[in-house]
Amino acid sequence: EGEVVQKGCHCRGDAGAAHLDCLIESATHAADSRGDSRVWLECGTCKAAFSGTASHRLTRTWFARVESQPQTDSERCWALLALACESSVQSGDYVEAARLAQQVHAAQTEAYGEEARATLSTATTLASIYRYIGDYTKARELQAKTVTTMARIYGEDDLETLSGQIELAIIHRNFGNYEEALAINRRAVDACTRVAGPDSVLGLDAMTGLATTLSDLNRMDEAVAVTSELVARQTRIQGEAHPGTLNTMLTLSVLHMKQDNFARAEAVARQTLAHYRTAHVDGHPNIKISLHNIGVYCVYGGRPAEGERYISEAIEAAKAVRGFDQQLLSFFHTSHGHALSKLGRNAEAVAVLRREHSRQVGWEALGPNHPSTLRTASLLGAALVARGCVVRGRTLLRETLAVQKSQLGEHAFDTRQTAKSLAECPIRTVSLV
Repeated sequence: EGEVVQKGCHCRGDAGAAHLDCLIESATHAADSRGDSRVWLECGTCKAAFSGTASHRLTRTWFARVESQPQTDSERCWALLALACESSVQSGDYVEAARLAQQVHAAQTEAYGEEARATLSTATTLASIYRYIGDYTKARELQAKTVTTMARIYGEDDLETLSGQIELAIIHRNFGNYEEALAINRRAVDACTRVAGPDSVLGLDAMTGLATTLSDLNRMDEAVAVTSELVARQTRIQGEAHPGTLNTMLTLSVLHMKQDNFARAEAVARQTLAHYRTAHVDGHPNIKISLHNIGVYCVYGGRPAEGERYISEAIEAAKAVRGFDQQLLSFFHTSHGHALSKLGRNAEAVAVLRREHSRQVGWEALGPNHPSTLRTASLLGAALVARGCVVRGRTLLRETLAVQKSQLGEHAFDTRQTAKSLAECPIRTVSLV
């Protein structure tokens, strides 16, 4: 009978599943009879995009049909760009995704010019892939230029312009420019609601960006309210296993952690991981993030051995993916150092945290005062104290706490964790290793 897969669209119940061979055969027939290439990307019933295994196989089948066409052929470019997005989102192979998207961008620039709508749309996709790789500088340069060009040619309220602005806000967040990201997100939410409607895909994307940025700014009441509303809206419109819904659930689990509700954070993360593993191919990048987050919540919840196992699994899975975001992998290693410290493996913990702190300080998109680097510094200070280097560790904790209070506020989760570690330092010590 063939493999039965979830289509990953908005259809519910039996309508949301199909035999994979039948799905490919149906898309092939529709493409041949109607000449409509959208059948490879979206469900004919609900018109929502396919995701997961269905998207994985349909996209590859589509490109195999058009691969022999000239590189500037519009359908070949469309299929190749879909393949690049699928490589990025489904398998996490960002190097391959960037290579494919660069091919499309070059072909469209040659055929239509760099200011054509199709070329600019591809540029936004390419910038997002650069961001996934961790090349934030290249992503920012490309996306800022793209959004400026879109606004000049098509206007501020054009849907492509709004989509580009949402991506630019994400890049600003990666640089720690949270206020700039918040301003862009608020404008995007208002414009998307007015132009496309609050329940549109673009409206949901804009709301996602707003919720995440509010969390970055430690405006927790607003962040939880927006995120909870977004999960409810996405579940109603897209279903609970849709990638957009699951992304928001990941954000919600982090918000629960920042409110010290580690049990609830872990429960949401486990639910998210189960959906990813059921509905999507096993290489989905957010499977690694979910594993890592569960491990972090276990460590903070007093189960460091279990947490260390989850974080180690996430690291090994990420290392197996060519082109995995190296900064995200560094954050995984930081969490592993924290788990090792809690297990009393202090020499290993200090070595890991020193290495990752040095790397994060040296990255242009992070630097010494980025919140993620400060978190690593805080964990390193605590690990040094546990190792017996009390004076050195206490000094690092004090310096880190001062910057966190200034940048994040006294009530931010990371600030409170550093203050707690500093308060637990011994007043006197014999060893000054």
